[in-house]
Amino acid sequence: MGEQTQLPSMKKTQRLPRVRTIETIRGIATFFMVFGHYYHWFYNKESELGRVFDFWIANYSMNHGFPFFIILIGITLSFAIQRRLEKEIPIKELSKYILKRGLIIIAISILMNLGSYITVLSINPLLILDWNVMAMIGLSYIINAFIMVLKPPKLAYGAIGFALIILDANMPVRVGFHVLANMLIGTLLGSYWIEAVRNDKISQYQRYLLLIGILLFVVTFPIDLWIVFNFVDINNPIIFDILFLASARYDLWFVVKSLNIVIPIYHDYPWIFNQWIYYLFSIGNFAVLYSVLLYIQDIKKKKWRVFNPIMLIGNISLTLFVTHFLIAVYFFLPLNLYNYFHVLPFTVMGLSLFILIYIIALIWKRKNYKYSLEYFLRG
Repeated sequence: MGEQTQLPSMKKTQRLPRVRTIETIRGIATFFMVFGHYYHWFYNKESELGRVFDFWIANYSMNHGFPFFIILIGITLSFAIQRRLEKEIPIKELSKYILKRGLIIIAISILMNLGSYITVLSINPLLILDWNVMAMIGLSYIINAFIMVLKPPKLAYGAIGFALIILDANMPVRVGFHVLANMLIGTLLGSYWIEAVRNDKISQYQRYLLLIGILLFVVTFPIDLWIVFNFVDINNPIIFDILFLASARYDLWFVVKSLNIVIPIYHDYPWIFNQWIYYLFSIGNFAVLYSVLLYIQDIKKKKWRVFNPIMLIGNISLTLFVTHFLIAVYFFLPLNLYNYFHVLPFTVMGLSLFILIYIIALIWKRKNYKYSLEYFLRG
C-alpha cells in the first residue's frame, strides 16, 4: 500500500504499445450489452427450454458486458492520463481535458433520454435529466481521472474500488458506485500494465492476472450461482426443477456440485451471499479472459481473422451502445415485439444483430469513424 506511482524507466517520449486485447474485449462487451438489452426486451421465457436458456444466458453471458466495458474504460483512462502526466501537461489543461470528456458523456446521456422519452416528455419534462447508465459513466470518469491526477499508490485504486463494491451492494437504493468501482479496478490493471511494459515484465503480468482471475472464479462462482437461484425463487418447486434438475439432466455436474458446497455455507454465513459477490465474479471472469487474450494477441502476436470483426465493433462501442437503444425504441417496439421471440427465433435475431452491428462498424471505418461518438470524444 505504501508503493507510490512512479514514472516508468522508459523514455517519456516512447509510446505504450497498442493493446489489441482491449479492442477485442471491448467488441465482445459491446455485443453482450446489445444482445442483453434486446434479450430483456424481446425474448419470451415461457417454455421450460426458454427458462433454462434464460437462466444461463441472462446470468452468465450478457450480464458481463457492462462490467467488462467499464473496466476497459478504466484501463484506457490510465493510459491517457499517464501519457499526459509524463508530458508534464499543466494541471489546468489536464483538468479541462478530463471535464470535457466526462461532460460529453453526460451530454450523450441527456440526448439518449431525449431520444427514448420523446413521446412522454410532454407529460414529465424532467425525464430528460433521468440519471441513466451513461451519466454514471461520465461522472465516474471525471472522479476516477482526478483521483489519478493525485497520484495515489496503485493499490489504492483497488482498495477504493472494492470498498465501493461492498458499499454499493448494501445501499438501500442503487446509486451507481459499482460503475466507479469497476472503473477503478480497470485503472489498477492499467497502471500495473504500464509498469510491466516498461520493466519488460509483460509475461509475468499476464500470469499473475490469470492466477487472480482463476482464484476469484473458483471462490465466487458457487456463491454467485446460489444468489442467482434465490433471485429466481428457489423455493418455487417448478423453478427449482427447471433450473436445478434440468441442469443435472444436461450433465452440468459442476452446477449441482457447486450448490451442494454452498448450501451449508449459506446457512452458517448468510451475509456472504450478497450482490458484491457478483461484482467479484465478473472481475474474475474479466481477468481470465483478458489474460488469455493478452497471451494470444499481445504476447504471441497472433492475428487470427476471427478477432477482426470483434475488434472492429469495439472501435465504435459507444456509438453502438447509443444507437441500439434508438433502433429498439423506433423500430422493434412500434412493431409490438416486446417479449415476442422464443429460443430459436431469438437465436437467429442474436446472430442477425451481430451481423448488423458489424456492418455498421465496417461502414463507419470506411468513413474513418467521422461523426461517431468516439470521433467527438477524441476531438
